Amino acid sequence: MSVTADKRPVPWLKAVLLGLILLSVILRLVNLEADFPSGLNWSADLYTDEGWYSGNATAWTLTGNWYVEGDFNSIINIPVFPLIQMATFRLLGVSLFSARLTAALFSVALLGLVYLLVRRFAETLTALLAVLLLASNFTVFAYSRLALLEIPLTAFVLLSLWLASSFPRRLVLPLSLSALAFAAAVLTKTTALPLLPALLYIVWIRGPASWKQRLMACGVVLAGVAGVLLAYNLLALRLYPTDYLYFNSANVTPRLEWTLFFFLKTLARILFNGTVLDRLMYPLTLVFTPIFLFVSKDYRRNPLVILSIIWFAAYAVFLGIRGYLPPRYYIPLSVPIVLLFSLMVRQAYQKLKPSPAAWIPIGVAAAIILVNLAAMIGYLRAPQYTFRDLGRTIQQSIHSTQGQPVYLLGNLANSISLSSQIPSINTDLGPRGLTWKIERYHPGYFISLGEEENMLERLSNDYQVQALSKVDVFNNYYLGKPVYFYQLIQKPPQP
Repeated sequence: MSVTADKRPVPWLKAVLLGLILLSVILRLVNLEADFPSGLNWSADLYTDEGWYSGNATAWTLTGNWYVEGDFNSIINIPVFPLIQMATFRLLGVSLFSARLTAALFSVALLGLVYLLVRRFAETLTALLAVLLLASNFTVFAYSRLALLEIPLTAFVLLSLWLASSFPRRLVLPLSLSALAFAAAVLTKTTALPLLPALLYIVWIRGPASWKQRLMACGVVLAGVAGVLLAYNLLALRLYPTDYLYFNSANVTPRLEWTLFFFLKTLARILFNGTVLDRLMYPLTLVFTPIFLFVSKDYRRNPLVILSIIWFAAYAVFLGIRGYLPPRYYIPLSVPIVLLFSLMVRQAYQKLKPSPAAWIPIGVAAAIILVNLAAMIGYLRAPQYTFRDLGRTIQQSIHSTQGQPVYLLGNLANSISLSSQIPSINTDLGPRGLTWKIERYHPGYFISLGEEENMLERLSNDYQVQALSKVDVFNNYYLGKPVYFYQLIQKPPQP
């Protein structure tokens, strides 16, 4: 990691890092409709969550109404991402590509914000290394190509941190903008809220010398975040009380047991399952961070190190309280892991040079980057499109048997809408029950992950259920279940 006397990176090395970052950015925009890589997910969210959180934007584009009465209206509680999706769908139409493009562009913004934040506290080369480690990370790359909320929320959190760290200390306006950006993160997904201590830390260290003035700066940010969130939530509760309360009961309430064994088990899961982010960088960071904190005064005094530890600890506590730990929940942890590792590489190199051993941390970082880039390229060389093709097949089936579009029913129907352009109703989510939804929307088709025998029995009360197809999607990674597609033929009313 050669650096000239004025601490600017050697031009060729800077060019190499920038070139690899650009390659990583381009790759995340290639084949956006391809299936998610195998082996990275143990949750069923690949079938469902993209549609759940884009559902109101999809409904608005397909039917002209964003509010789907009785169904899952996530836009009421977390409006930021669906509103952005509405703009995307208006420009590009509803498709898997347009839905995922929004998240992919957020991931590009995320990289830029990492660079800007690191440059506040470290030199250019360290900032470029951090960006490249994040840009080339295969897991972050994979999730940046799904229309999920973790990448956007992380980008808004980073924006708030950068705003708080980058302007003159005494200005109220940048602090207010930082608070607004953090509120946007929470209104993207409520799981951003545990990261508030990281923002307060940045505000504290960037504030005036007087501790009273620093407290006032933190108070401005807290008041801004609380004011925006309180005002919005009161408005949402007043306008749509049933939907608002339903969402909170289904998504915000902690899923935990108040026992020591539960917390120890969850902590072990967090530490072990976090390797999904990177099987080498993640454990190396967890093992060597305490060592570097002990032996290096410069490392433990670096604001980025302290910020990253606060970020990681606060979010890990949230995960422990939440108890529900699908892989996508670990994505926000990628930022502190990358920052800690990049600073360790820099610190180790500077302490070991001019010894040849100084190249060991550089070699480890290079190996991590190259392995991840190779995984990205290997994945993109042989893409599969089973999920996209399922939606297109359903679209053709429905239009070939009906003169006009009808509603598709099912827990994964909202996601199928993205590739089929067929309006959908969720069987499991929403404040209204299935009977009410059937009477209100008269769905013509049903789709399920696996044979939902109880649901089929319930539907048979109102419909003649005709099986149309059974399709293998995502290699049936979730419990070996294929996707089943049925036509619902309304039974004549009983005399």
